Amino acid sequence: MLTISHRDMLQHVPGQTWLAPAAPAQDGISVSGFTFSPSTSNVHTGSHVIIVYRQHRSTMRRCIGGQVHCTDVVAGDISLKHCSSAGEWAWTDAIDVVHIYIEPALLDRVATELHGPSFGSFRLNDCVKVRDDSVAGVVHALADEAAAARAGSRLMARSLGLQLAVHLVRHHGQVMPALRTGGFDPAQCLRISGHIAAHLADDLSVEVLAELAGVSPGHFSRLFRASFDCAPHQYVLRARLEAACELLRDPARPMAEIAVETGFFDQSHLSRWFKQHYGQSPGLWRRQNNGTA
Repeated sequence: MLTISHRDMLQHVPGQTWLAPAAPAQDGISVSGFTFSPSTSNVHTGSHVIIVYRQHRSTMRRCIGGQVHCTDVVAGDISLKHCSSAGEWAWTDAIDVVHIYIEPALLDRVATELHGPSFGSFRLNDCVKVRDDSVAGVVHALADEAAAARAGSRLMARSLGLQLAVHLVRHHGQVMPALRTGGFDPAQCLRISGHIAAHLADDLSVEVLAELAGVSPGHFSRLFRASFDCAPHQYVLRARLEAACELLRDPARPMAEIAVETGFFDQSHLSRWFKQHYGQSPGLWRRQNNGTA
């Protein structure tokens, strides 16, 4: 299978263009119009592809997941191709089509907005033939805007493209969970978090923590983020600030001593991070939380 740009389609599939794609693709969607001669094709564009048939009748043959699907397609029929799927296409007669190329990131983003952050990707159905008047109508409207280039066409195309993306996510695929992979096991998490809590004044760099876990610094950072939902330095900073808050509840403890005990270079270093994180100075926080403001 050959991976190509959709702008090079006619270098590999015989036919002609009746609607050239805009360059570059706008907002993750590009539209093209082709009249293809009877042929066989095994090319890949790296995008999701929506194909709407406009005229003629042809027998379309495609291999999906090792299975051969063969059916007649007519005007109004739609083929869907997931961005990562392979498989040879063949058709027996000339076909007049609109191709919509959609970047996977656009449908992933729509899936997350519709279903929440626990869902992070979308898998478009692979099919040779489906009927959906809503999809066909939006695709033809996109092609019309691209061909006419009227005032406001770009804004209209953006709106139509988002409408198409939402409809596809709702009706033509699966929303996949954003799986967390590669984290530490519970015992390792407890050992790491316990070490950090007990050694706030010590060196808690990624290199030191990685050595404790017995992995490389890069691998440690990936595992840590998967387990704790933040980078190691963010976790350490938060732990130091939380410990500083507890010590500030003692009005007799000098601020400089608290800073050193919780791993900051000096009092000004503590004050700078404290104000950035909590929106107020350590002194003001102390007065407000000890009832002396």
